[in-house]
Amino acid sequence: NILSGLTKMKENLHKAQNRNTNNQITGVKKSVSAAYIFIDIVGFSRISNLLEDHDLSDLTTEFYDVIHSICDPLNFVKIEKLIGDEAFISVYNRDQTDNHEATAAESIRTAIDLSKKATELLSKNRSQRLQKLLATLSKKYNQDIKIDLKAGISYGKVHSLPFFNGELVSKVVNLAKRMSDSSGSGKIRLSTTAADHLEEFAKLSRETVEVKNMGKQDSILLDA
Repeated sequence: NILSGLTKMKENLHKAQNRNTNNQITGVKKSVSAAYIFIDIVGFSRISNLLEDHDLSDLTTEFYDVIHSICDPLNFVKIEKLIGDEAFISVYNRDQTDNHEATAAESIRTAIDLSKKATELLSKNRSQRLQKLLATLSKKYNQDIKIDLKAGISYGKVHSLPFFNGELVSKVVNLAKRMSDSSGSGKIRLSTTAADHLEEFAKLSRETVEVKNMGKQDSILLDA
């Protein structure tokens, strides 16, 4: 009876994990084609070591609010996670039944536009609330405090997996994260899985970057 009960509990847990993960990532589908973006604050470790906790919270909240302001109006864009200095965003293909090049290109261009808008609002201080906050913090700590962003984008299909934490585990997502890690202030790095869908990037030179667990990967570096 005990063994039977444990088996039943494992079955129920497995079903719940599958259901929760699928709902979180894809709604109904078990896999989707999308462009994946990581937007990171440059030099966040230095900032976090300098600011008091409540000031750091105010700064990251402003970062999150800007990400919401550019993503929430688009029903095919989903903020997967906001944590610390990082925003992880998915731009889904509007037509998931037929992966046309035009649809893929649309998702990737939207991902690039979102990265640029975030940079304009945060790095270029277009947000009035942010300007006021940075001025207050700079005066308080007697240092020039600013936010610079970097971004990484990849494209592909992600399959949902039944992990306890509901995390996306995929080479596509890992690639987007590594593209951001190897980018720089005011830059957007595209993996060739994304860039190859855009005709306007066909003649741009490629840069090779080392990606953990994936080896050397070609990419394109753009100005945000």
